[in-house]
Amino acid sequence: MLLKRGLFLKAVTKGGKMTDRVRRVSVLFLMVIVALVGFSDASMGAELRPFDIPPQNVQPPPPPPQGYPESNAPRVDASVYTRFKGRLKTLKLEEKRKWAESFKTKMDAAVDEGDLDKTKHYKKLLEILNTSNPRSS
Repeated sequence: MLLKRGLFLKAVTKGGKMTDRVRRVSVLFLMVIVALVGFSDASMGAELRPFDIPPQNVQPPPPPPQGYPESNAPRVDASVYTRFKGRLKTLKLEEKRKWAESFKTKMDAAVDEGDLDKTKHYKKLLEILNTSNPRSS
């Protein structure tokens, strides 16, 4: 009831200023609050103890790829290259140029596919073709 009429405020203050008694009680109340909060167990930290990191189930990354992926195509026998050398002796220059162009196209396609075996095969055929007729390259 005193609060509604503002009588409490008038009793605590004189002309809008705090009295000495109210000031002392306020300071004492503030000190009690600070002491309770500051020295309570809830505000103090717990004792420090070693902390063990939980084990991590991390798998190592896969090994990096070694060059091109393996091809399912069978490897070429060395006799294929010797027969090709013999066949080149009978070919005309124009036919050799057409074969060189065809082998180059097939080698580029094998590189794009990532097929190392085919790439090596066509490269070897091109080398044989170019050594049999150095002017055609």
